[in-house]
Amino acid sequence: MIFQILKASVRAYKNNLNTHNAYEEFREARAQMRQNDEQINGLMLAKYLKAYAADGERYVLILEDIIEKNSLTDFDKAVLLPTRSKTGVLL
Repeated sequence: MIFQILKASVRAYKNNLNTHNAYEEFREARAQMRQNDEQINGLMLAKYLKAYAADGERYVLILEDIIEKNSLTDFDKAVLLPTRSKTGVLL
């Protein structure tokens, strides 16, 4: 898909990861981290995203490389504030 707005792209990716059957293992691993009171680790969770792209394992390697080279693990500690929809409902 092509998105004109970055926020729409991120929202679609988030929704896909949180609902599609292909990412059930991803969600289970993330839930296990939470249950064990571990910090969510994006680099470790990346290995569960091979179904996202046709080249599977290569996609995961590229994703891990991007995370490492750009110090994106720093964002694992981020706490996001809830956002409101146009109707005022928390999302």
